[in-house]
Amino acid sequence: MVSIVIPTLNAIKYLPALLQSLRAQTLEHELVIIDSSSTDGTVPYLKQHNIPFLSIPTSSFNHGATRNYGASVAKGDAIVFMTQDALPSHPDTLARLIEALFSDDDIALAYGRQLPHPDADVMSQFARFANYPAQSKLKSKNDIALMGIKACHCSNSFAAYKKDILFAIGGFPSDTILGEDVSVGARMILNDKRIFYCAEAAVYHSHNYTIWRSLSGILTLAYSIGNRNPS
Repeated sequence: MVSIVIPTLNAIKYLPALLQSLRAQTLEHELVIIDSSSTDGTVPYLKQHNIPFLSIPTSSFNHGATRNYGASVAKGDAIVFMTQDALPSHPDTLARLIEALFSDDDIALAYGRQLPHPDADVMSQFARFANYPAQSKLKSKNDIALMGIKACHCSNSFAAYKKDILFAIGGFPSDTILGEDVSVGARMILNDKRIFYCAEAAVYHSHNYTIWRSLSGILTLAYSIGNRNPS
């Protein structure tokens, strides 16, 4: 079984399109929504459409711990993490990602391509095309010398993990505000697992950030990774 875990907070403007796209996926899946006590129409919408969800206090949300919680209650052997604003580009998007994940025993993580939304500004388009190229790539420890931190780059906006391996390495860090996915990716790489970037599995996901907002995010991520022992 495949489980999709999506944390939500005030997600009403994304939910109709997202849920419609997930219903159209060719691969059957379990949906696990963890809502951080939304104050907009998210909860009424989920209840109206009989979509089960778990609720946590807004103050208790953490990028790592909340995803660990979602993975622990999910029934699937494969856990797909998505964000509320990531929209699958094709009905086969989920199937392609899971196929990549299980294409070899030592692949622990597969993440998909992120395409810019039609209203994305130039900076946002550049960020997506630079970080999520059109060619797939299988990454391992051998790529560290050439790629550096890019060897463990991935994104929980759309990424699939083998559940047993995720928990075997300790899951996501439980006290991080950013970079929980890259932290896990680094530990997987250093434990001789591989990461599959699957360009054929794509979602629309982009943000129009200012230069200073983008720079702040990069510095925060670098600090988060630099202050953790990935072993």
